[in-house]
Amino acid sequence: MENVPEDFPKKGIFPFKILLLWGIFFSFGFFPKAWAQAPVLDIRVDSRENLCYVATGEPGGLYRFSPSDFSNLGGRIPEKPLYSLSLSPQGDLLLATFEEVLLSRNRGESWGSLKGGGEFKNFYVTRKGTFLGVSWKRGLLWASPEKPEMQQSSGDMGNFLVTGVLENSLGMLWAGTFGGGVFFSSDGGRSWEPIEEGLENPFVLSLAWNASEEVLYAGTYRGGVYRKVRENSWEPFSRGLPEYATVQALEMDERGRLWGGTYREGCFVNPLGGGEWRPFSKGNPPLSITCLAPFSDGMLGGTDTGKLLFAPSESAAWIPLNFSNPFTGFAETQSGKLYALSRSGVFYASPDGGKSWKEEGSMESAFPCNALTALLEESFLAGTSRGTWLSEDRGKSWIFRSFPEIPERESSNEFSPPSGERGDLVGMVRQGFSLVAATRYKGLFRSSQGWSWEFLGGSEAVEGEYVSCITSDGGSRLALGTERGLSFSLDGGESWENIYVNYGISSALFDESGTLWGVSRNGLWRFSLSEKEAFRASIKGYEWSPFAYFTEIFPGEKGLLGILRDSLVRLDRTSEGEFDFLLQSSSLRNVNVRSYLRSSSGKLLLGTERGFYLSEDGGDRWTEGTLPLGIFHLFEKR
Repeated sequence: MENVPEDFPKKGIFPFKILLLWGIFFSFGFFPKAWAQAPVLDIRVDSRENLCYVATGEPGGLYRFSPSDFSNLGGRIPEKPLYSLSLSPQGDLLLATFEEVLLSRNRGESWGSLKGGGEFKNFYVTRKGTFLGVSWKRGLLWASPEKPEMQQSSGDMGNFLVTGVLENSLGMLWAGTFGGGVFFSSDGGRSWEPIEEGLENPFVLSLAWNASEEVLYAGTYRGGVYRKVRENSWEPFSRGLPEYATVQALEMDERGRLWGGTYREGCFVNPLGGGEWRPFSKGNPPLSITCLAPFSDGMLGGTDTGKLLFAPSESAAWIPLNFSNPFTGFAETQSGKLYALSRSGVFYASPDGGKSWKEEGSMESAFPCNALTALLEESFLAGTSRGTWLSEDRGKSWIFRSFPEIPERESSNEFSPPSGERGDLVGMVRQGFSLVAATRYKGLFRSSQGWSWEFLGGSEAVEGEYVSCITSDGGSRLALGTERGLSFSLDGGESWENIYVNYGISSALFDESGTLWGVSRNGLWRFSLSEKEAFRASIKGYEWSPFAYFTEIFPGEKGLLGILRDSLVRLDRTSEGEFDFLLQSSSLRNVNVRSYLRSSSGKLLLGTERGFYLSEDGGDRWTEGTLPLGIFHLFEKR
């Protein structure tokens, strides 16, 4: 973490972790039931740079994109769930997490910690120069460069949870509370006063401001929307909304329309002239919209299931956007040129050793692409679960070659794969002058140069029902990881032997010396194929537990790289023995790896579910690459 400027508050914030109001979180989708479906918490737009930032409730769920490119910013932030994201008037990012508040002054490239111990669910910088924190326990707190210690704001706000703060261009602030209505501040949050006359439902979830008409809107829990025109009292503004609608997101678009996102009732738009809400797109099942933000001549919407939606101007329905289009394959030619393949089938080349990428071509694959091999200088093979795509003109055009059908086989237990299913493509490796591909349901195939594939017999000798990984030494030795352990072949896959490992092998590789390594949920293993045994490796600085185990390994500069609790670590060899390692941390966290390459120049390239990373020092420090294909182009290609 970089040093934080002294004008930001650090004192007076005591460590406090609290899981509060679970019922509210689960009801409104503010907190994830499972990280795989973490809700979109905040969408913030920097109109000066035409950039959009999206935060989800999962660890590392922070993204930045423009209409033309995409980056994940979560690889260097702590491995804790996120609470909220705000954007200061100067363009600084403030991220409230389970453990602390983070600050970035360079568009999320690096972060400093403001501490906070997880006390703050929101943190803002106001136009009047104050720092405003929404505490889970103490409500609204403020500080300033002159008074950096966070202190309680004045005004009787009770013990109500503050659901959010809204600021207009003149620095006026409004705070919505769950049970206490709306409060107003004109001094940067130092003091607050209630504005409650006419607000029949005090359970406020969202606020919006119409600057041209000077109208404040409030969305409530099971009470629709209220509006307050200038100094007048609040009045109901729910005509056209479902009865007892919970409106948890409000936003004005660039055309002067008011958008309302509801819980399980979809989204509604009010043109304001007629004063009646009209359904925009309910979805099936109806959507729960958690946040809204105008962007790129349209409206972005986040959902409680982690989906990001976009409504272009004049559109009548949401268009789902992909948070990322990750690199799922890397390849290097003999001349040292680097190439990459995205999950959607876009083929890229790098003119500068992996720092930047340009699109070379794409394939119209109906199935995700997740493997890439360079055959010759201009010939490449891209893998899917159904077969491979072959290009002989450096990715400009592609030809599909299907895998053959897998012969029917009897299952040794109750497991039986779906009829005709091969499962996802696990990997594709070189084996002498041939290629071998493996799919999840023990589908093993061989090809000479990718023009045709044949079923590789003998897989019935592979113990287990699922294949998790495939590796090769480039010659006749092949190895498969299964839920039973390791299966290996010394004759190119004609026959197989098995080594049982408790919990199975999730990732395996041959290192530069030809030693075979694998990881399971209870250790790092070295395999002796001649003795048909597995030996647990010694790792200094690491103690196994059911919550701390390796899921993947990769070849490193000084030994191995591994994924431990979603963080990338180095396993450097020690002088104590050939098979002893020292655990070293790296700067990369919150990663779900999809592809890996160690180039001939020593650079390490890592494609993750959310983004792409490059290391030039053996895996200690990583820089995040920007993918050149933006999310808006992705939906145009569909």
